[in-house]
Amino acid sequence: MFELSLIMGISMLTISLTVLFDKKRMEHTLKKILENEGLIFLMAFLNIVFGLAMLSQAHRLSLDLVGLFALVGWLGFLKGITIMWFPKEMMKFSKKQFKKGNLLTVAGVVHLILGSALTYFAWTII
Repeated sequence: MFELSLIMGISMLTISLTVLFDKKRMEHTLKKILENEGLIFLMAFLNIVFGLAMLSQAHRLSLDLVGLFALVGWLGFLKGITIMWFPKEMMKFSKKQFKKGNLLTVAGVVHLILGSALTYFAWTII
């Protein structure tokens, strides 16, 4: 579990820093993704798979690494299910948030916090 936590944490850190420091390119890329239903389905599928992979390692919520890992797993799984079951609504919601201009910043900060915590706990435990 600790290795998977380290991989997920560093991945989240990398993506969040890219989102926060290269916002224009990421916004352009995500707008293109939102125009392609096949990519939206793939994104939902990957969220479900990675969420379940994390939940297979830890499923109880608590205030330690296991709980944080489970929380990220549950959030990924639920995000994937939501996108898969309601793709049109998620596309509309995302496009609306792009117009407000806060979607990428909020997502970047949330992923930065979660990625930092996962990486920190994984490094201190391993």
